[in-house]
Amino acid sequence: MSNRFDDIPNDDGSVIRQHSKSFAPASRLLAPRIRADVRKLYAWCRWCDDAVDAAPDNAAALARIEELQQDVQRIDAGHSPAHGASAWLEDLVRRYHIPLALASDLLTGMRRDVESPVLDTYDDLMEYAYQAAGTVGLMMCRVMGVDDPRAFAHAKALGIAMQLTNIARDVREDWEIGRRYLPAQWLPFSPTGTKQPSEDAITKAVRKTLSVADEHYAIGYRGLCYIPDDARLAIRLAGKVYQEIGHQIRRENVPVWRKRVYVSKPRKVLLMVGACGREWLYRRRRGAAGEIDHMNQIPANN
Repeated sequence: MSNRFDDIPNDDGSVIRQHSKSFAPASRLLAPRIRADVRKLYAWCRWCDDAVDAAPDNAAALARIEELQQDVQRIDAGHSPAHGASAWLEDLVRRYHIPLALASDLLTGMRRDVESPVLDTYDDLMEYAYQAAGTVGLMMCRVMGVDDPRAFAHAKALGIAMQLTNIARDVREDWEIGRRYLPAQWLPFSPTGTKQPSEDAITKAVRKTLSVADEHYAIGYRGLCYIPDDARLAIRLAGKVYQEIGHQIRRENVPVWRKRVYVSKPRKVLLMVGACGREWLYRRRRGAAGEIDHMNQIPANN
C-alpha cells in the first residue's frame, strides 16, 4: 500500500491479500453477497492504520488521525467525507447501519499507538485490544447481517482474542518501534529504557497473553450460532487460524523475540478440514434439534 495519505488502494481484495495471511483464505469462504463488503471494511481499517504508521512523525500521525475522526463526524452528520477511502466506510455505514462510535473507537486505538504505546495494566491491554480489533468484530457483525444483541459480546471477544494473538506474536517488532502492549505487571521493562527483558520474562508474559486470548476465543466461538450459514464457516476458520498461531508458539516453545511465527499452508489445510467438520456437525445437530437458538449446542472449543 502506498505511503501517501491521499493515495487510495483498490478495494477488490488486494489489501486483504497483502496484509492478512490468516484472514484472506477465510474471506474466500464468505457468501458473494457480503464478500466484497467485508473486504471493503477490512481495507478501510487497514488504510487508516497504514496512513497513520506511514506519517513522517508523531505530530503528522496525530493530524491524520484527527482528519479521519473528522471524516467519521462528517458521515454522522450526513455529509461526504474528505478522503476517498472514508467513502468506503460511508457506504457501509449507510447500508448496514454500522454505529459510527465503533469506527471512532478504532481510531482512538490508533491514537493510543502514537501517544501512549507502552501499556501499564491488564485493563489497559483489554481496552486497547477492544479498540484495535473488538471494534472490527462488531462492525463485521453488521455487514454479515447479525443484529441479535446477544451476538455482540461474542463478536467483540473474538476480535479481542485475535488482537491478543497479534500482540503475543509481534513483541519484538513492536518493541523495536517503541511499543509494548504486554502490560507492565507482566513485563516490567520499557522499550525506551536501557535494560532489556530476558527471553524467559518475555515467554512468561506471552503465555499469559495467549491464555487470556484463549478465554476470549472460547467466548467468541459460543456466538457462532448467531452468524448466518453463508458466513459462519469463514469466521470459524479465521478464528482457528489465528488461534493456531498461539498454539504453535506454545507447542514449539518458540522464542518470539527471535522469530515471527506463521501458520504453514499444510496446517491451514488441516484447520480448514477441521472447521468444515465442525460446521457439518453443527448443522446436523441443529437440524436434529429443530430449534432457532442453538446456543447450548455449540461447544466452547468449536
